[in-house]
Amino acid sequence: MFKPTALKRVFFFLFFDTLIFLGTLFLAYNLRFNFDIPTEFSINFIRIFLLLTFFKLLLIYIFKIYNISWRFFSLTEVKKIFYSHLIAYILFIALYYIFPALFTPFPRSVLIIDLFLSLIFIGSFRISKRLFLEGENDKSLKKTLLIGVSPFTQALFKQKNSFYISAIVDDTNSIIGSYFSNINIQKFQDIEKIIKNDSIESVIITKELERDVLQSIYARLYKLNIYDIKLAIISNQETRLKNLSVEDLLARHPKDLDKRLIANFIKDKTVLITGAGGSIGSEISKQCEKFGAKKLILLDNSEYNLYQITEKIKVVRTISIMQSVQDKELVDATFKDCKPDIVIHAAAYKHVPLVEENIKESINNNVIGTKNVIDISIKYGIEKFILISTDKAVRPTNV
Repeated sequence: MFKPTALKRVFFFLFFDTLIFLGTLFLAYNLRFNFDIPTEFSINFIRIFLLLTFFKLLLIYIFKIYNISWRFFSLTEVKKIFYSHLIAYILFIALYYIFPALFTPFPRSVLIIDLFLSLIFIGSFRISKRLFLEGENDKSLKKTLLIGVSPFTQALFKQKNSFYISAIVDDTNSIIGSYFSNINIQKFQDIEKIIKNDSIESVIITKELERDVLQSIYARLYKLNIYDIKLAIISNQETRLKNLSVEDLLARHPKDLDKRLIANFIKDKTVLITGAGGSIGSEISKQCEKFGAKKLILLDNSEYNLYQITEKIKVVRTISIMQSVQDKELVDATFKDCKPDIVIHAAAYKHVPLVEENIKESINNNVIGTKNVIDISIKYGIEKFILISTDKAVRPTNV
């Protein structure tokens, strides 16, 4: 019942906004008449309240303010509330001059008072939770150093965390020395001093750093016995924290990818992806959709995985084929019917302990299966064949 949902949020704010509008209008009348409202001016109070509230609620809804989560209310939403109120009062004034008999008698100065009161109370109500969360930073929690200032840095201060943000460092000269949420932004060079003086226990890297910079920071933190290091990862417009891994330190920087070259390679092509529902194959499928493939042929021997990736591909036409690369005749028929331009072979067993315990099946799938797809690709004159590594090189003695 109390689990938050989008619909519940809308009704919650509609209810309290209406109460606030009622209170501000009543207060505006009282201020206008020095808390002694003449009887003749109170006759139309309910009518004026209902019309004014209707315009304000309608405009707030149109500006999508009810779609904003309470804790993420920001300056952008403050501006939207101002504009929605301004338009609402303009509409009300227009209605007043078109049908003056509906409102007479009506003290027009009440509108100006109510406008300011409504903006103050609605804005204060919206920002209250954010102020509460930002002021709730418990200093008894694990002291954490933020490296880098980014939009995600602001998000960390808006939400309730299991750590206490003690200090922030950045390498941008223009913001060093300034304050972020009452914390002085210091230089990268001060990391050692900050960690020792503030008894820092963990670090969060909130901005994208060059690989050599990331490696340098990791080495410095390791010398200081700081092992709890997290990265802010942004995917599908959502940001989350993950532990820093060896792959993050060794991986190439995303800027190494030539996106134009990839687009030219994939665009308007029919692409067949084996193992399309797996962890690697599903990401390749989504990237092929992103880079403008004409058609995707998704081939996988797992019904569940194939269903999952098929549901996620919405823009490009897909053909979902439940087959194993070990069945050469079936795969051959698929190539014959679908006529792919590009084949990306990602179907493989890749979890080393399982592969080592199931040697025969693994060889049939990873070796024979790969050879089947290569032979069929040659047979049908496939333009490009890309082989994704069929094993993780955990150690040279594995299968």
